[in-house]
Amino acid sequence: MKKRAIVFLLFGTFVGWLVREETVSAATFESMKEHVEAGEGSIYNPISNEVMGQERSLEYIEFIEEATEESVNQEVLEEVQIKAFNETKSTNPETMEALEVPKVSNLVRGMSPPHNKRPIYLDNFPTPYQSSPFSGSGWRFSGQRFSFHNVRRNPYFGVRAYRDTFTFFDGMYNRFVPISNNFVYYSSSFRGSPLIGYFATWNPINGSRYFIY
Repeated sequence: MKKRAIVFLLFGTFVGWLVREETVSAATFESMKEHVEAGEGSIYNPISNEVMGQERSLEYIEFIEEATEESVNQEVLEEVQIKAFNETKSTNPETMEALEVPKVSNLVRGMSPPHNKRPIYLDNFPTPYQSSPFSGSGWRFSGQRFSFHNVRRNPYFGVRAYRDTFTFFDGMYNRFVPISNNFVYYSSSFRGSPLIGYFATWNPINGSRYFIY
C-alpha cells in the first residue's frame, strides 16, 4: 500500500484546471509574484519544509522586493532567498514527507531514473512542460531531467501535480510535490549551481501527471 503524505491545495475543480489555457514563460520572480497575488500559486519554504499559504507567500514576496529594491539588476540572490525563508517560516509547520531516493534493488526491470539524459532547459518555455500520464506499480520516473541555463533570471521553478503526489529529486533535496490546482514554487539553485532534477512517484494513480516551468 502506498504510504505518502498528501497535501491537498485545491482552489477550484480539476475540470476547470485541466481546460484552463496556460500562457507563461519560465518562472521569473515576476511570474511567481503574479500567480501568488492572484491566489493561483504558493511558495515552498525549504527551511520549514512546507508549502506556505497565500499570506506568508505574499510576505516572502514583499521581503524579496524590499531586499532587491536598491539592486541595479534586481536579481534575487540565494542569500536573500534564505533570509526571506527564515523570516517567513512557520513555527509549527505542516511538513511534507518526500519519498527517499529509490534503491536499485527496488526498481522494476526497465524502470530507472533518467540520470544520463540531457536535461530539458526550461528558460523561456512558452508553456509549462506537461508530462505523459503515469500508470503501473512500483517506482515510475519522469524519463526527463529538468534545469535552467540561467538561474539568476529564473530563480524559481513552478510545479503542479495532478491526481497523485510526486517527488522531485535533484541530488541535493528531495522536494515533495503535492496534488494541487495551482503552481507551487521552489528555488531553482543550490549554492549558486543550477539544480538538475527529475520526477518520481511510487504506485502512481492511473492518469496522474506533473507540470513544470
